[in-house]
Amino acid sequence: MATGALSSLGIGSSVLTYEVIEKLRGVDEKAKITPIDNKLEENLTQQKDLTAITGYLNSLKSAASALSSDLLFQGRNVKTSGTSATLTADAGVLTQEIAIDVTKLAAKDIFQTVGKASQTSTFGSSNDTLGLTIDGKTYSIDVKTTTTLTELAEAINNSTDGKIEARIMNVGGENPYRLIIQSAKTGDNQKIEFSGNTVLTDLGLNHADAVGAEGTSRLSSAGNAIFTYNGINMQRETNTVDNITVGLTLKLTEIGKTTFNVTQDTDALIDEMNHFVTAYNDLVNNLAVATDYDSESKKSGSLQGNSQINAIKTVLNRLLTSMDSDGRSLDQYGLGLNDSGLLQLTESTLREKLTNNALDVESFFKGMSTPNTTIYTPKNSVSADALDLKYGDLTINGTAIIFTTPGGSAEDNALALRDAINKALVADGITASLDSLGTKVILSQKDGWDISVKGNAAGLNAVGYTARTVTGSSESNEGIFSQLNQSIENMVSKDKGSITLLGEQFTNAQTRLSKEKERTMGQLDSKYATMVAQFAAYDTMIANLNNQFATLQSMIDAQLKSK
Repeated sequence: MATGALSSLGIGSSVLTYEVIEKLRGVDEKAKITPIDNKLEENLTQQKDLTAITGYLNSLKSAASALSSDLLFQGRNVKTSGTSATLTADAGVLTQEIAIDVTKLAAKDIFQTVGKASQTSTFGSSNDTLGLTIDGKTYSIDVKTTTTLTELAEAINNSTDGKIEARIMNVGGENPYRLIIQSAKTGDNQKIEFSGNTVLTDLGLNHADAVGAEGTSRLSSAGNAIFTYNGINMQRETNTVDNITVGLTLKLTEIGKTTFNVTQDTDALIDEMNHFVTAYNDLVNNLAVATDYDSESKKSGSLQGNSQINAIKTVLNRLLTSMDSDGRSLDQYGLGLNDSGLLQLTESTLREKLTNNALDVESFFKGMSTPNTTIYTPKNSVSADALDLKYGDLTINGTAIIFTTPGGSAEDNALALRDAINKALVADGITASLDSLGTKVILSQKDGWDISVKGNAAGLNAVGYTARTVTGSSESNEGIFSQLNQSIENMVSKDKGSITLLGEQFTNAQTRLSKEKERTMGQLDSKYATMVAQFAAYDTMIANLNNQFATLQSMIDAQLKSK
């Protein structure tokens, strides 16, 4: 206690002691400081519990965000039956079944030379030029009588632009070292043709099998992979095929049949749903502790009765038990509250939903945008006169419609216009059709895109069109987990989230209470510093009086003795 204790205080009076001041100050501190300390401790507990709740809310938000993510629903699994090929599927590709029948693998052209005793053996009986032709280009390599196998291999590798590879292989036997010459890639256009005189004989590449069927010199013939894809005959230069359908990569491994079933990755979604259940139950259990009240002990949780905290469970449960405009609710997908108010997941129910209608699960969980069909309806019928539309007379979404008719009925011209539009705009997804009378050509786009019609007056009038743009549209629904994610964001957002603001209130209260305690302590220090000074003055006065009384007493005692 900072009152500037005086060791001599109370010597004069034996009453006005420092112990008395300590007791008086203790009473004051109990009345004024202890309540502030209790509030500070309570506030710290509230901040600690609020920090824990915020952490659980963020975990739940993360789980809800994952369940409303496109990536989660775009994950794909590939089930394979067979060993002739493998398939990898990128996220978002269509779920489908694929049947592959491999009849021939893509191969390289591969040759071997006659054997030599060592890698440094020479083979040239005379100086010559070795010619190698591949993919329409010929490479010439000078060979001398002193050229070794190793030197020829290096020359081939360095002189053929990486299209032909050469390496020395030890195959065993009396003359084990052979030069292996092969195309770097597979495919029909990777055939190697040799030319030369003595060098071909020296290398053993002058036999019929060096240019014909596989045999002593030719180990493999270059060729394309031949296979069927869902019954469609196909060829490719390599055994890795990634240009049949976007997002699918097929690797051919052997002759034979293989089937693939590309399905949605339901395991990832089930895992995320279990994470959500765990995060929600952790939050609810923590809320129960922080807001509990024990009627027997009369003790309550640090956040008991706090409206912002009580609103957390109310908001979440309202969403978790709600039903959307299509009559869908989470319990239909295997997620519901038990009697204890905790979430539980019936995985079999969710898997069944995913198997029967994965798009419905995606729509309910994360929400989807469904495009409306955009329709352009002309005001007038197509002219019955001869039509001759040139570039700029009529454009639809930037594509010029060019055609002529000899003239006739409006129906014939409308039919010709319909066919011309459908041919020109097939890639844009725009379809032309006739009205009930067959004289007007109606445009439609099912993907929700705009339809823009432009042109000069003569061209537009001839086909009954006017220059205008019909804006596309779509219908969107917000998924249940998208709503949950946003609701939690409203609580924990850094700017004005309700829980964030509550945390700021606690922080401000802690600062205010700390300042109040500091101010009150200063007042007590001042009060008791003054009291110490007063006690010291009074003690001195009492000491002086005691001394005077003692002197008087001595005088009295002396007088009494003298008598």
